[in-house]
Amino acid sequence: MEYPCIPTDTACGPDIKPGKHDKENFVLLMKEFKKLTGNSLELSIATSATEDKAKALDFPELNKILDFYNIMDYDFTSGSWGDEYTGH
Repeated sequence: MEYPCIPTDTACGPDIKPGKHDKENFVLLMKEFKKLTGNSLELSIATSATEDKAKALDFPELNKILDFYNIMDYDFTSGSWGDEYTGH
């Protein structure tokens, strides 16, 4: 899994628009996955390192469900696959 689409993200797809309940629905989706897999599998998501995409996640709730996060560290650049310098 990755993260919910956000208004400034052009990579979501041409017909995919973020909804006002995406943050809550993403938590519900992860809860459903966890219920289906139980403790037999680890559950994680790949998530961006950028602040705007992090705001699309409910970390306090996801921390209760997910086993770990995979931070896509190439997002530390100033733009998605942008400049060659990091933008910490």
